Amino acid sequence: MRTPAPANCRSWTIGAFLGLLFLLAGAAPANAQTMLLVLLIGDKVATDNLYLSMKLGTNRTTLSGAEGASAMWGFNYGVQLDARLGSTKWWLIFELAPFSPKGGYSTGPVPAYALGNPALNDLLSRTTKTKLEFNSLDLPVLLFFRPVNKFRIGAGPYVSYRLNTATTSFYTTAPPLSDEIVVNVNSSPYYQRWDYGVAFEAGYSPWGAARRGRPLFSVRYMIGFADLLIDNPGSAISNRVVQLTASFPFVKRPDQDKILDEYEKAAGQADQ
Repeated sequence: MRTPAPANCRSWTIGAFLGLLFLLAGAAPANAQTMLLVLLIGDKVATDNLYLSMKLGTNRTTLSGAEGASAMWGFNYGVQLDARLGSTKWWLIFELAPFSPKGGYSTGPVPAYALGNPALNDLLSRTTKTKLEFNSLDLPVLLFFRPVNKFRIGAGPYVSYRLNTATTSFYTTAPPLSDEIVVNVNSSPYYQRWDYGVAFEAGYSPWGAARRGRPLFSVRYMIGFADLLIDNPGSAISNRVVQLTASFPFVKRPDQDKILDEYEKAAGQADQ
């Protein structure tokens, strides 16, 4: 037995409008504002066809094309607007992630940083390892198919915008000393602000249909198409990101939970 999709078009339109306002407001510099807005309006825009979610997790990022590339880990969070396409099992998800760290380690050649200091330039020439790190605002739009309530699979494009300084850490030595030292350099002039690509995701909700307090666990793979390095004379350097996240939907108000529990129990018995 399937729960019928709500027929109130006006409610869906109002919810979509409020959700879009929320996403625009979430682009403000204060990242905490995005979380506050979800808490304030999450229940108010929630319907069976449209609701907001908070997403928390970790990024495992690497730089494809960099010699000896290895992964860097970081925390990520964002907000999502989930919209069902009619009464089908297809959903469209708009996401705004104002904190999504990117970058990675490399053992290969690095750009020729002109620091205006021969001693520092000589020091960087002995680099054995580098780390590039920066934070991005991610804006993916994903189309999902839910064959059953517990699973979803999807894909779609994304764009990213670098929000802060791109910092490169050079791990090097300074003879006659043998100890490794780290030199941090502002490398923003050498790297693009914008990135774009495609994302693939699979999600699992152990408790079934999306409800307040029921997390959905997902794994996402993001493939960046842009060459991050400006005027790169060699192989393209691009982002590769694996995200492991849990999203927490704001779907129903707490006073409705008991009614829904009873309905789902009755529906389960009718299906047997």
